Amino acid sequence: MTVEDIAHKIANPSLCTVDDIQEIEKLIEKYPYAQSFPILLLQTLGKTKSINFEESLNQHAFRISDRAHLYQLINSVEQVVETTIETPIISVETPTPITEMVAEEIITTIVAAEEIIS
Repeated sequence: MTVEDIAHKIANPSLCTVDDIQEIEKLIEKYPYAQSFPILLLQTLGKTKSINFEESLNQHAFRISDRAHLYQLINSVEQVVETTIETPIISVETPTPITEMVAEEIITTIVAAEEIIS
């Protein structure tokens, strides 16, 4: 795995497959203080619904300092599958053209001036 591949997979964890798990585990052994690799491993295991997910979570959770981020990553795997996007129907009113608004304002000003004069 090249540096470009690693960077691409960190940026797009959804591209990781079961075949990448062993390579990610090797990276974790080589760079034990890097948080990116355990996160990538847990996301891949969660996405593939691996039976080793719980064990790996217990094994690597201490390496990830931001627990809230870890929680979001773990739970977002399930939400991506279940989420559906619905397009809301919004009716848009045609706005009054500016020229009409200015004309109305001028007319009301003229009418008000004529009332003052009379």
